[in-house]
Amino acid sequence: MIRSNVGQMFFRKLIAAYYTSWAISLWLSLPNIIFERSTGNAAGGYILLFIVIATFATPVIFIYGILVSSLLEVAAVKFKFKGSTAVFVSGLLHVLFGLCLGFVFPSTLFFMIGGIAALLFFIFDIRVVRYILRIKLKLRLISFAAPFLPLVLIAVTLDAISPS
Repeated sequence: MIRSNVGQMFFRKLIAAYYTSWAISLWLSLPNIIFERSTGNAAGGYILLFIVIATFATPVIFIYGILVSSLLEVAAVKFKFKGSTAVFVSGLLHVLFGLCLGFVFPSTLFFMIGGIAALLFFIFDIRVVRYILRIKLKLRLISFAAPFLPLVLIAVTLDAISPS
């Protein structure tokens, strides 16, 4: 029973990390579209920035995010938090541990990004992942492919409107 719950929790955390990585990478690369005044290949620049951001953000989210979130969930069970109190305390602790990224890389920007990423991770874990685990396999596979859509749409749009 305990092994099953740990496995299910780890699977949930993996899914939450997957969606959080996509969301953070897409979100942080969007200013490139707004502020880039390149006359070259805007789509290529956007994709390159997306890849650079994903290269650094994804491992942090998957390693640090899953570890901290799992420890917080185990602590919540140990201290017997229930209901809305558990959700509030867990969400607050997720954000506080996410803000700790600003201590590793001393920058206000990293404080904010870490806090937002932690909040997204928490929301995906609490709401979205539980919904995904209940839907049929075909829809589940589509939901895992869905984050590719904004990336492709942005790249195709930038390529279409970029001067050659």
